[in-house]
This record gives sequence, structure tokens and C-alpha cells, in this order.
Amino acid sequence: MLLVSKYTAIRRLVNSYLQESLSIYAGYAKNLYIPAKENFVYQSRDKSKVLYISGIALKLAKSQQWDASEIANQIASHFLRNCDKSFRVEVLVPAWIRIQVADTIVATCLQSLVEFAGEQASFFETSITSPILPTTDSVFLVQYAHARCCSLLGLAQRQGLIQIDRNLQIPWLIKDGVSDDKFRCTDVLSRCLIGELVTVLDDLADINHSDMGHWQKAAISISKVFEDFWRSCRIWGEVKINSPELALARLGLVLVTQVILQFLLENKLGVSALREL
Repeated sequence: MLLVSKYTAIRRLVNSYLQESLSIYAGYAKNLYIPAKENFVYQSRDKSKVLYISGIALKLAKSQQWDASEIANQIASHFLRNCDKSFRVEVLVPAWIRIQVADTIVATCLQSLVEFAGEQASFFETSITSPILPTTDSVFLVQYAHARCCSLLGLAQRQGLIQIDRNLQIPWLIKDGVSDDKFRCTDVLSRCLIGELVTVLDDLADINHSDMGHWQKAAISISKVFEDFWRSCRIWGEVKINSPELALARLGLVLVTQVILQFLLENKLGVSALREL
């Protein structure tokens, strides 16, 4: 399995492989200049999957007057040869390169947050730069979601369902030994929450995102999706008894949400991440 460093955002990882594929392609094309540090991918609006789209083939075709579809197919071919089963790559009309990230990669990224849940400040390469602001209604929504995460995690710990420490391993994936490992949480709300969390992790690795308004919008988006998730995705009762691994996987999403919301509140919005309201 392609491992994801705890310091690597998924978009950055995808872009690095795309850049490598572009370099291979450029080796066959004459007079082709490709910026080494440019970002060529963006996350799809469909948050139920971790998808990235690139229009680099269209850009190259316009500047070089070549066939965009042919360029896209060659780049996609190089990408797949380098990455095996870590990504699913296809070319869409007219020449968009669509890259779906395997659940194993996303699970590794989420697990890195679980393992470093008590070290948020050192996990992200940023620090508090914003002034302390009075709490607004929208920020209170984020504080409420964070407090709800803490409440659910506290209850789970008291019941012995989870113990939050560096050794905690969340059973994110179903391993059947036959097909590719898939997420245990298959419902749409869980997948949408995962998509929102990945988006924020991508943005945290992007130094161009420094506007407080952007981070407030991101925190509110996660909070709203989380509220839908915890109201609909049961953890206790029959799920805890009959599907303890599913209950633990859902608690893993609660923990990752708590880590990210705490960081956004304290380090980006300059307000307290309240543990109870």
C-alpha cells in the first residue's frame, strides 16, 4: 500500500504523482515547459468520494496546439503505471483527467490524525496569526460541533468503547483478502464528512490559504456535515452490540473531526475550542 506521511495532504500527494507523470510525458515531447511547483489538481465538488480533477491536458494543448485528448490519455497512462492500485484514473471529455483516491490512502491519512490527536499544534505546520475575535453565531456553530465531538468521545471512553492514545487503531477498512480494501463506513453522510475533512487538510497544506473568512467557511461546512452525520449514523445500541468495528470507525470520524475543528478554532479563528457548552 502506498503510505501517506502524516505531513502530506492528499491533494499534494496526487499533485506530486501528476507532476512526475508530466515529467515523463515531457521527456517524449520537445519544447514542452512544465512548472515544477505548480498545482495541477483540484478536488471535485462531489464530496461523497475523494476525487481530484486536472485540466492540465487542455492547458498544454492550447499552448502547444496539440490534441488535448491524446495528451490526457498519455499522462493518465504514465500516472497509472506509477501508482498501481492507489488511484483510479480516467479521462473525461474533452480532456479532463479524473483521479479517484483509493480508500486505503484516505484511511492512512485519517489514522495519522488519530495517532497524533494529542499533538495538533505540532501536526500542522501553522500557528496562531489571527487576532482574538468575539464569538459570532456562525463561530458558535463550530464551537457547538466541537463540544458535541468531545461529549461523544467522552461517553465512548466511559463505556470502554474507545481509549484515545497514540496506540489507538481505528478499523477504517474492511479487509476481505479478495478485492481492494474498502471503507467500513459506506453511508453517504460518513463519506461526505470524510470528503470535507480531506478538503480542509488539503487547504491547511496550502500556504496560499491565509484568509480568516476562508477558514471560517471551512469550519462551518465541516460542522454542518458533522451534525448530519452524528444524528443519522448510530454508534450505540444495536450498532455497538452487533457491529462494534463499525461503531469504532464512526467514533474515529468523530475524533478526526474534533482534532480538525479544535485546530481551526484555536489556530485559525482565534477563539476557544470549548469542550462543553
